[in-house]
Amino acid sequence: MGARVCLVCDGPFEALKTTRQIYCSPACRKDAERRRDQARDEDRMRRLGETTSLPSWPELPAPSQTLCRPLSRQQAAAERDPLEPTATRNCAHCHQPVTIVGLLAIPEAARTSLPAASPDIVPLRRTQ
Repeated sequence: MGARVCLVCDGPFEALKTTRQIYCSPACRKDAERRRDQARDEDRMRRLGETTSLPSWPELPAPSQTLCRPLSRQQAAAERDPLEPTATRNCAHCHQPVTIVGLLAIPEAARTSLPAASPDIVPLRRTQ
């Protein structure tokens, strides 16, 4: 066993000479990985000419505590929730959000069809 020094915390630890262990604990290994990822992302952003600040999370609107008259359907559809999926469109009739899946699925695909009473299979040999 040989004494080694952790690359993250500079703390000594014991490891076999035949192992490739370079961190003293899984926490130090994860911290080193996080630092590598952050450095890689900053380098990429610098090459692309982007700002190096982290993206900000959208702020949610504060819930209103006052009572007011209910919104009409068109007004309710115009105000979108920031957490609502972006794959939505407004219905042409009621102006309510409809998901893309709802637009792509045709009504015939949603219904199951029962097999016909008489089979449409033609026998290959003659029956007498």
